[in-house]
Amino acid sequence: MVKEFTPDMTNSMQKIVRKCFPRTLQIVNKIHVFTLAYEAMRDLRMAYRWQIMKNETAFSTAGIYDIWVDKDSGKQHATFSIIPIVTDPLTDYIHNTKYRMLVIFVIQR
Repeated sequence: MVKEFTPDMTNSMQKIVRKCFPRTLQIVNKIHVFTLAYEAMRDLRMAYRWQIMKNETAFSTAGIYDIWVDKDSGKQHATFSIIPIVTDPLTDYIHNTKYRMLVIFVIQR
């Protein structure tokens, strides 16, 4: 007897499981939810990015990026850190502190 099933997010799959296994507990895998949300946000970000680049001044934030190798396992790790500076009243809510904010570079055309 099937007690638990983890389908993907498609309605057709969920309907099949409900029909074939009516007493089965369906559990939605959070990876599917995150994947769908990420893809939706990626599409919105890209559309918004091209709109900004076409109509307005673009900007970047300062950061440090590095790839390092763990000596014990040999595994590579990619790391990134945003460089903060002293905050101003307009942006002090970003990090929930009044001591830092992002470094922003305006890209001139």
